[in-house]
Amino acid sequence: NELLDEVLDFHKRNLKEFVATVEPNLWRSVLNVVDGFLKEYVLQEGQVIENERLEALKQNLEPIFMFAIVWGIGGAVDVPSKAKMDVWMRGKKNFPAKMTVFDYFYDVNQCKWRGWMDTIEQKPVDPRKPFSDLIIPTPETVGYSFVIEHICTQMKHVLCIGPTGTGKTITVKQKLMTGMDPAVYSPLFLTFSAQTSANQTQDILDGKMDKRRKGYFGPPAGKRYCI
Repeated sequence: NELLDEVLDFHKRNLKEFVATVEPNLWRSVLNVVDGFLKEYVLQEGQVIENERLEALKQNLEPIFMFAIVWGIGGAVDVPSKAKMDVWMRGKKNFPAKMTVFDYFYDVNQCKWRGWMDTIEQKPVDPRKPFSDLIIPTPETVGYSFVIEHICTQMKHVLCIGPTGTGKTITVKQKLMTGMDPAVYSPLFLTFSAQTSANQTQDILDGKMDKRRKGYFGPPAGKRYCI
C-alpha cells in the first residue's frame, strides 16, 4: 500500500521511539492489528458469513487499515512524536476532529469512529477502597488494554513500552486478571531480576504446566496461558 510506504518514511525521518524498531517489524505490527479485525471472516467448516457483515467489510476496510497504521506504527513513539503523527495522518485521511487519532477506536459493528472512553461502561468509584487501590480508566489505558487483548487473542506476542510510572504494569495485570475471558485465558506472571537465568525461567514455567505426556507440557485442558 502506497500510504504504508509513505508513513514508514515519515516515521523514519520525523518520529522518535522509546525502543528502536525495524521496518519489517512495523509492517508485521500493522498486519497483526488488521488481522484482529478480520477474525470473524475466518470460517470453520460449515460456517457462513451473513451478507450484512460482508457489506460492512467493504465500508470498514479503509478505517481498519488507518487504525492499524496509527497503532502498528505509532504505538511505540513518544508523546511529541504522537502529536506529529496526528497532524500527518489528518493530512492524508479524514478522522474525527475533537481529539488525536490515538484517542479513537474504529467500531466495525457500528461502522464508525468512537472515543476510547465511549467503549467502556462508566462505573462509580468505590468509596470503601483505599486510595492506592483505585484504578481510574483513561483513554490511554483503555486503548492499551484493547490492543493487548486484540493481539493476545490471536496467539501473538505484545510488548508494552513507555516511560517509568505511566501505568504499563498495572494496565497489563488488570487486563490479564479481569479483562480476558476466564474460561479460556489464565494469567501467568513472571518477575525478572539481573540474577534471573534461563534455567530458572524454564523451571518456573514448567512448574505451572500440566504434564500431558512424556516431554509435553501445557496449561490445563481447554485453557491458554497469557505469560
